[in-house]
Amino acid sequence: MSVICDNPVVVFNRLKVDSLVAGQTRVTWEISDHFHAPEPWTFQLQEAESDLPQANWVDAGLPVQNTCFTLDPVVRAKFGKELNIFYRVKLTDANNVVYISEPIDGYGNLDFKSWNYAKELGRKELIRLRALKVGVEAWLLKIKRSGTPCPDCLDQFTQEVTNSNCPVCYGSRWEGGYYTPEPLVFGDITAEETYNQRATEENLGMVAPMTVRGMFVFQPYLSTMDIIVNHTTDVRYHVHNIMTRTHVRGAPVLIVADLRPVPFDNVVYKFSVPRVFPACPVPGC
Repeated sequence: MSVICDNPVVVFNRLKVDSLVAGQTRVTWEISDHFHAPEPWTFQLQEAESDLPQANWVDAGLPVQNTCFTLDPVVRAKFGKELNIFYRVKLTDANNVVYISEPIDGYGNLDFKSWNYAKELGRKELIRLRALKVGVEAWLLKIKRSGTPCPDCLDQFTQEVTNSNCPVCYGSRWEGGYYTPEPLVFGDITAEETYNQRATEENLGMVAPMTVRGMFVFQPYLSTMDIIVNHTTDVRYHVHNIMTRTHVRGAPVLIVADLRPVPFDNVVYKFSVPRVFPACPVPGC
């Protein structure tokens, strides 16, 4: 029986991803000089659509022993335009003790100097938001894109959502709707913008959607249809457009997201978030 180690010892120095959209992805890792667990070491690559620990992590490829890389033989980026693919590595030593690395996104093909530079940019931005008290404390509700299909609102033939205010899946199609709330801090909020447009696809006539804009550090990863919850006011926003503001050799560091307020009668307001915000919600703050 395997035991997951809770010891804060650093096992993995770094993961690196050489991602090919239409081919195999190569994941390499470096083990800390201070890690001396008994060998042989067995490595299992895992992937998920989110970088959260509670995401639906599944094994990718076969386990390997005493090596520093492995290949994901499956083409993951099949639909859409977002590279929301994340990897982590699970190490099992000779005593069946399991060590799990931090997740990394598909943009992880940076040399060591550029990788440290990107981390420092994100760290300094978090320090600015916290020290100047200009950051907004919020919770990220990461929408589920896999898991157990909703037993309540899916059409039995098409498996499509029939109730966008379903209390079981919150209109997401997957039971639970969202992962456990994750704390984050974001800043540079614009005033609410509104504009008139004709919603021809939904046959709603003229509509006036409201939008606010915020800047986020790229970790945790944001994707469209996630929910941002203002910790102070409990106002909830859908993540709409996402634009890269700062990047290092194509790897996003700071992003700007358009946030649209969720109607107050939406079922997502029934998704509970913690009342107490942590003193240091993210590493480096």
